[in-house]
Amino acid sequence: MDHCCLIQGGDLQAIVGDTSRDGAGGPKYCGLWSLTHRDYVFNAFGNSYCGLSSRDQRVGGCTLIQESDTAASLTSKNVGPSKVDMTVRYEVAEPNAIDLTASMNFHSAQGDNNHRAISFYNFMNSPAEPKIRFRSNDRWMSYMSPAHGVGSNIAPAYVREEHLEEMPPQYERGYHEDRLLVGFDEPFFYGRLGPMMFLLIFAQPKWTRFLMSPSGGGPSLIPGRSSPAWSFQWVIPPVAFGPGLDYVFRSRLIYKPFVSDDEVIELARRTQAQLSYNLPPAPIR
Repeated sequence: MDHCCLIQGGDLQAIVGDTSRDGAGGPKYCGLWSLTHRDYVFNAFGNSYCGLSSRDQRVGGCTLIQESDTAASLTSKNVGPSKVDMTVRYEVAEPNAIDLTASMNFHSAQGDNNHRAISFYNFMNSPAEPKIRFRSNDRWMSYMSPAHGVGSNIAPAYVREEHLEEMPPQYERGYHEDRLLVGFDEPFFYGRLGPMMFLLIFAQPKWTRFLMSPSGGGPSLIPGRSSPAWSFQWVIPPVAFGPGLDYVFRSRLIYKPFVSDDEVIELARRTQAQLSYNLPPAPIR
């Protein structure tokens, strides 16, 4: 059985792999083992870690299927804390994008407090600037949580507090359950890796949370640098959740040479319109 495969198109090459590789934290790092660009052949993700990696598949394992030269998927049955059947599909969209489609069906009605959360991790490889940038209060904000587990969760600014998921008590919280008081205006964020930008755009704004940690990507081999986690989460509210229902989440990663903040906004808004338009409505009970 193959445990990894190459997908490529345009300026991008990526290796999609299952949990078989013995990474820095053991054999669990499924997703994109590597992402490189024609203009920057440095792996975007930590070499013993990965990106666009599902927490549930990391815990429960997955099977790799190469669909074509440009697409591959990882499938799992009844895995992880969520007890979910999941297929995560990665497809290169030329010239500089990778589309992520996560399809899932839950076995259990039990959620996380009053919601069901699906997390994906990006363990970045030693960026000179570990902060991410997003739009808040109609301006750009540069941010990185001050410590692992502190101010690590960013929700939409326009969703009222009573409509957000309830967080556990402070002493029971994991790394992504301490919410920053500042929210995001639009469902995209980006970071810088050398001359490149790493831009993530999401199709379900109200259900999206940005997650980050200054040290989640493990130690850096470059003196004076850290390896942050630039991650994200989808939260299904109780009104929309039910076992046996099919859910589809979509996002796009654009990895290309950085030009300007104005280009980021233009790319993100155009992609957001495409993703939202093509996405079937989430099931409502």
